[in-house]
Amino acid sequence: MDHIESQVKILDEKAQDLLNASKVMKSILADHKNRKSIPWKKTIELIEVYKMSKQLENKWATDNLSPEELKDYMGWEESLKERFSDSEKQDINQNWQSFVKELQENIQQDPTSDYGIAMGRKCMDTLDILYQPKHASVKLSVWEKGIKKGHGDIPQEVVQWLDKALDTYWRKRLYDILGSVDQADRDTATEWDGIMTEMFGDSKEHRLGVVEEAMTDKNITEAARKWLKSHYKL
Repeated sequence: MDHIESQVKILDEKAQDLLNASKVMKSILADHKNRKSIPWKKTIELIEVYKMSKQLENKWATDNLSPEELKDYMGWEESLKERFSDSEKQDINQNWQSFVKELQENIQQDPTSDYGIAMGRKCMDTLDILYQPKHASVKLSVWEKGIKKGHGDIPQEVVQWLDKALDTYWRKRLYDILGSVDQADRDTATEWDGIMTEMFGDSKEHRLGVVEEAMTDKNITEAARKWLKSHYKL
């Protein structure tokens, strides 16, 4: 019986590898549907990433992140080992738990108020220690595909509140920058590119998503819209 159970376990692992390889191929086909050839070298590399991902403690990442996101996520996890000692990681975790507790105790507050904005900034200050600009795209993936989907130990009512607070925090900063397009004493382009990197890392898709939304946002002036079109050569 033990022998059969061992064989079943091996077959399950092989089946999972095939599913992971299939996921990689589907993702690459979606990204290259308008091209005649497929980057096979890249495909093989990403399949290897999936094989390595079996060692991840956070299994949700393997199941929910795209191949490229998973590769970046694993790179970020590896960087944590180099940047922080065990005691430093514990301190960061305790600070985060204290932050979540504070939100729970003030959940009745309006997330779009000054308090909400302050907590949004505090959240980003805490997370930036972990992610740094280099891993901003990982921070976004973890939030959108991990925490907001219920993967983690944060109560969903806190997640929903914080999501609104973060949206308000970022919008306030974005509106401030776009309101400076006619001010000669400010470098709007540098400020804008900086906050885009903070929010999305190198993701062009998400950056253009912000621009697209800005085109219909009543809080953004026509001058700011023209500046955005010029900045992105649209």
